[in-house]
Amino acid sequence: MDTRQRADQLRLEITQAERVLEAKRAALAGIYRACEHRFGDPVYDPIIQRAYTIPGDAVGTMGVDWRPPTHVPASETPRWRRTCALCGLTEHTTDTTTVESKRPRFRDCR
Repeated sequence: MDTRQRADQLRLEITQAERVLEAKRAALAGIYRACEHRFGDPVYDPIIQRAYTIPGDAVGTMGVDWRPPTHVPASETPRWRRTCALCGLTEHTTDTTTVESKRPRFRDCR
């Protein structure tokens, strides 16, 4: 088998594999849609970005648009995850709501 035939064969196999993959994704989406979902408690699962340094422009490339090395600090984005006990669907969210609660405060009656 020459190179062209081998390349054609691989392209055909890739196309067939992509069709199978799409069919399986559609079947899984159907299972998720039909499920009654019983999600467990949310789990805190933050997105952590490590600190890094942007190297900047090389020495000798000075000019009006020269950029020095820049440090980017670490960051953490709050995120929560929950998983359905029936079908295994996992959802993530970074959306939050602020809940304000009021408690009665009584004066000390002595």
